[in-house]
Amino acid sequence: MVSKNLAAELDSGGVIVRKKLRQREIYAYALPATATYLLVGPTQAVLPGVYAKYFGLELAVIAAILLYARMFDGITDFLIGYFSDRHRLNGGQRKHWVLGGGLLLLLASYFLFSPGANPLPMYFLFWMFCFYLALTLIDIPHLSWGGELSSDYEVRTRVFNTRVICMYMGYILFAVLPLLPIYTVNEYTPETLRGMFYLGSFIMVASLVVTLYYAPNGRAVATKKAISYKDMFTMVAANRPLRHFLLTALLSGIGSGMWLGLAYTFADAYLGISDHYPQVIGIALIVGFAIAPVWVKWVTRTSKVACWFISQSLYVISLLGTYFFIAPDTPWWWMLIATSVIQAGIVGIATVLPAMVGDIADFGLLKTRLDMSGSCFAAYHFVTKVSYAIGSSLSLFIAGYYGVDATSTTQSLRAIQGLEFAYLLIPAGLGVLTMGLLLLSPINRHRHAVIYARLSSLARRESAGAEGDQRETS
Repeated sequence: MVSKNLAAELDSGGVIVRKKLRQREIYAYALPATATYLLVGPTQAVLPGVYAKYFGLELAVIAAILLYARMFDGITDFLIGYFSDRHRLNGGQRKHWVLGGGLLLLLASYFLFSPGANPLPMYFLFWMFCFYLALTLIDIPHLSWGGELSSDYEVRTRVFNTRVICMYMGYILFAVLPLLPIYTVNEYTPETLRGMFYLGSFIMVASLVVTLYYAPNGRAVATKKAISYKDMFTMVAANRPLRHFLLTALLSGIGSGMWLGLAYTFADAYLGISDHYPQVIGIALIVGFAIAPVWVKWVTRTSKVACWFISQSLYVISLLGTYFFIAPDTPWWWMLIATSVIQAGIVGIATVLPAMVGDIADFGLLKTRLDMSGSCFAAYHFVTKVSYAIGSSLSLFIAGYYGVDATSTTQSLRAIQGLEFAYLLIPAGLGVLTMGLLLLSPINRHRHAVIYARLSSLARRESAGAEGDQRETS
């Protein structure tokens, strides 16, 4: 059996009905991403720099803590994916996982963003562990839930694009909060981190209420046997499109992690524009937010693979442009332009990657008759986290090795070379490799249409067989 409700979704011709989701239903699903990424933003972009600058933690120590926390986080990904799949197949709802993860995220954020005067490395490590565990609890079920809302190639893209829009609403709030007149300086400080927690808490509670009551549950899938933990790893190993996708996402994520890990340090300790950095980040995120609907239209006209390729190209071009044209004596708005182009590319990538995982999960459903979308998203989430952990830790290690001083705005020539190498050149090279792998992607628009048609045909045959059994019984 493929699905306990696929038969109900068939029209008279035996084709799966592509349910049109109302936009307000999609937003009800996507809203928790706003609060989630308002809180995730600081951990990705400024928290390492803030702990180094204001609390005296060494860059090498911070790099090690981030690596350990991310690796622990990766271990929990498959567990959460597995248990959320089992819970869903037993009649549960993924929104309950989102609720639990959201509340735990608030708890961890409180202690992480309000560490006191002299936090020890173990304090930072423990609450980073808790933060990433909470992020796994909310993110993997939320992504899996989005893949269940529709099997349509374009509607699924619209679902995840809306999620990206909500994510960027959170990122924008994170970016512009230091610009409010209630703060004495327009920089990221421990005080602004506390403000982000209070704002994130309010938005999280409100959005969870909306999600619980107004977001649709999506399609539930039943299988002939219970999913075992072994099934999950067997599925990943046997799914060639998933393996290719994960390798491509790994290279892309390592590059992005290196860029993010040094973004604040590059702007503050090298360019000396920490007073303009909130404007740079805020305006760049607004650009990404504004351009998000364009990527949906691009997917409609081309494909998700083409969208990812163009997005990755913008990312690489901006990195190389920063290397050749931006220096401490360059006007700060040059950095704004470069960062805006990068954010435009990142939005495109963030739109299509989870939608591609949903397509790959359809392929796995067709081949194995097991719906393990949660496990597919767990594998994607694991690779994303591990790649960012490797990238951010590697960039910080390189910066520390070359003698970068996060507390100073004057750097040696060797330190500058290390910054450029870790922040720009290696990520650009990984971006080029990613683009090469994209040209070999095994699932495109046409192949997903074939998968969709075969699932429809299979559901039609099973529906006819079930009706025949009922007639014989009667």
